[in-house]
Amino acid sequence: MQLPYGFNWDAWYAWAQETRRRILDQEDRIACLERELKELAARMDAADQKPHYSIERLEYHFDQLKVEKLEGTLNIGMQSPGEESLPGVDQFSIPGTAPKPGTYSFPSAGPGAVQPTPSYYTNVRDIVERYLQDEASQRIAAIENELGIPLDPHHRRIIIEDIRRQMPARIQYYLRNASHSGGGTAVPDAIIHDAAAKSIRDCETAMRQYLLRLKQPPEQQDEGDAS
Repeated sequence: MQLPYGFNWDAWYAWAQETRRRILDQEDRIACLERELKELAARMDAADQKPHYSIERLEYHFDQLKVEKLEGTLNIGMQSPGEESLPGVDQFSIPGTAPKPGTYSFPSAGPGAVQPTPSYYTNVRDIVERYLQDEASQRIAAIENELGIPLDPHHRRIIIEDIRRQMPARIQYYLRNASHSGGGTAVPDAIIHDAAAKSIRDCETAMRQYLLRLKQPPEQQDEGDAS
């Protein structure tokens, strides 16, 4: 093929270079868009796998104790193992206040018993609070692994915060009754550690019972709700 006379090689070469540059630029933009599309798809997959909490009504059963969701807070009932005669924590009556209908007021210890002081309560509360801050989350995770029910960190915090909210009445109950087992001769350290140990035990019982409840198939949960 013979090129026409006066063909401008420089202009043709410049056009070819410009065309090549534009093609490369378009390829880069397409590759960038593909990367962004993959990242967006990955984010959507992660969002789909993340647990969602849009629950209007929750019921949990711990040793026949049924509690419902109140004002957006998970109420995880705690019933002391081996103490079936105790009412649920929502029925405790705080000393110094008039009991509401249906509540239970614990009797005071006898004249010879060691009466818990405010410092006892503070000491027990501090021990339990350290447990809730330092160990409770790991304990929940251990129960999750045991039962095969993974929870996200936010769910664990909800559980711990609800247990923390309910602990004052439980601590006061154990302090009121700590001296009974010692026949009125219990020493302060023994009272404090006994009340703290029982309160922490109740925390772990509530955690386990809550996760066992989650593990139940939906149809069994419905049967439990109807009972």
